[in-house]
Amino acid sequence: DDVQQVILTLTNYGGEAASAAEFLQKIKLEKVAKIDSLNPEDKTGLDTLTIDIPVEARNSLLDRTREAIFLQAQAVDPTKVEMGTNKSGIALKMLYSLLELKAAAVENEFRPALATLVRAILRYLNVPDADTRKIEQKWTRAAVKDAAETADIIAKLADVTSMDTIAKNNPLVEDPQREIEELEKQKEEDPYAPKGTPNLDDE
Repeated sequence: DDVQQVILTLTNYGGEAASAAEFLQKIKLEKVAKIDSLNPEDKTGLDTLTIDIPVEARNSLLDRTREAIFLQAQAVDPTKVEMGTNKSGIALKMLYSLLELKAAAVENEFRPALATLVRAILRYLNVPDADTRKIEQKWTRAAVKDAAETADIIAKLADVTSMDTIAKNNPLVEDPQREIEELEKQKEEDPYAPKGTPNLDDE
């Protein structure tokens, strides 16, 4: 608003408008301002007064303010995310490191509070072991991951890792237990199944 504000400076105005509002209206309609010059030495004229702000300094201040906002909020600035073929999983983890710390801090605060709430509900329902029952919480965080890198790690560790762990960490698998059952079924149908196919009896 300040940058767009323009102030008109009149000297020896000779128009009929009695107020500034009438003068502005006359300017809008006629596009002409009548100026009376009393003598050659006076400063008769119509000048404009505007506020000039250095563009580079303003942009630099805005950029620093934006960076400080994301830094203090422990968030990820989407304009700074430069994705490409060389963006590895480690780089992604570093990019989201502050957000991960923030999520971990929130989880540490909510875990005991939720456990207390559950025990209060159990006491209200007169559950006998309300104070001794073990309360398990499972927290799932959504984060950007490099699926290709994860699949490469799984392939390299397939010979020394259980199929249950592989199924849980497979980026293409949504239901690990169902995946293991499907592999077991495939093994029964195909006696020449690849080595490493899970055996549920052994599990």
